[in-house]
Amino acid sequence: SDTQLNKKAGDDDGTTPQEERVEEQFLVAAARSIPNEYGTPLASYFVRRPHVTDDSLEKNETDELAKLAIDLWGNKCTHLSSSDDYKKYASVFKPESLEIVACIEADGSVFTLSGECNARHGKVSTMSSNNGSFDEDDSNIVDKEYEWSVFDNVEEMDRALGRVSHIDEEGNEREYWLDSIYEEALTTRESYCTSMISAAFTLKEVRGPLAQKREQP
Repeated sequence: SDTQLNKKAGDDDGTTPQEERVEEQFLVAAARSIPNEYGTPLASYFVRRPHVTDDSLEKNETDELAKLAIDLWGNKCTHLSSSDDYKKYASVFKPESLEIVACIEADGSVFTLSGECNARHGKVSTMSSNNGSFDEDDSNIVDKEYEWSVFDNVEEMDRALGRVSHIDEEGNEREYWLDSIYEEALTTRESYCTSMISAAFTLKEVRGPLAQKREQP
């Protein structure tokens, strides 16, 4: 399962030189301080923060799409890690251990990335109401159910993930490629890891000396 992949990624006894030079407290602070949302014309991408629990930041979240991502991580996506497992095994130094949720504006569907290259595309179930896109004022966003298409080990697939057709607000037929969503999700994950590691080292440089001064008699 994807959870097992994450565990495998986190069970490596070896640590990178960067990991050895930055303490957990600075990783936690960095995870809490840097944005975990990236937007493109195709979708809004949310990185599941490592080193902290989802609910530690959920109380202050007001954006409806961000709430949806948190809800998917916590309840609707059984193929993703539990909160406890994710906090234990996810590491910013192992990008493949981080999970992504993409909210696709065009048709209100969602896309997840986990493990090295395991993907899912979730369309709103016919049993759920849907206006064809995400409405920021829709309080029922997190209550919708999804029907999932599974794409395990995408890099080994010998075919495209596929093209999705939809009707826009003006009644015109449009389309997008899941392959483009997948590539953007990978790029988002790499960018997030780079930003968070940089932030952690910056925090260490700033706070480390201050902490040492306070400890001196």
